[in-house]
Amino acid sequence: MAKTVIANTSCLISLHNIGLLYILQKLFGEVYITSDIQRVFGQSLPDWIKVQNPKNSELLTTFYAKLDKGEASAIALALEIQNATVIIDELKGRKFAESYNVKTVGTIGILIFAKEKGLVVNVMEEINKIIESGFRISKKLLTELNDEHREDKTKG
Repeated sequence: MAKTVIANTSCLISLHNIGLLYILQKLFGEVYITSDIQRVFGQSLPDWIKVQNPKNSELLTTFYAKLDKGEASAIALALEIQNATVIIDELKGRKFAESYNVKTVGTIGILIFAKEKGLVVNVMEEINKIIESGFRISKKLLTELNDEHREDKTKG
C-alpha cells in the first residue's frame, strides 16, 4: 500500500461517521486532502491531515469539467505528488484517475487493509456501519465481501 494518500470526501465522511478516521494516520505516512475536499467534508481536521491544492490550474480546470471538484482536485494533486494513491470510491473517478496512471483504492479497501494490519477486528461490521451511515455499495460487491470475510461474521 502507498506511503502517501490523498483522501476524497466520501472516504473522510465514511471513516469519520464510524469513528475510524484515525486509521488513515496509522496506515499511511502522509495523508493529504485539497481545499475542495475540506469544504465538502465540513468538519475540523486532525493536524496529521495536510491540506494542499494542485498547482496546475489548467489541468484542474480540465478535470473540473469531467468530475466533481473533490475528485478532480484529488486526482490533479496525485499527479503532482510522487507515488501518491487516491482514496476514491466512485467508479467514474477511479477509471478517470487510472487513465492518468494514478493508483486508486476505495474506502472498503482501506478497511480491509486496516484489518490486515490489526487496526480493525471485524471488517464486515465496519462495512455495514458505513453502509448504515449512507455509503453506497452494489449488492454484488457486498455479496462478494460477505463471502470473502465470512469469518468476520462469526467473530462480531
